[in-house]
Amino acid sequence: MKNEKLKMLEANRDFIDFYCFKEDKWLQNADFEEKLVAVFGSIEQAETEFNEFKKENLIDESIE
Repeated sequence: MKNEKLKMLEANRDFIDFYCFKEDKWLQNADFEEKLVAVFGSIEQAETEFNEFKKENLIDESIE
């Protein structure tokens, strides 16, 4: 179950706009490793998920 404060923030359009602004700035300024860890949890998990994606989508590993 979601925390009550989280529910209130999530329902607040002004907060969502503020969050999107901050996220956009963070994405522009964060280094690549920081972004990978934020999205995938670890660099290793990013690699694992990418390999699974390639396998599921029949992507040739020689394509760069």
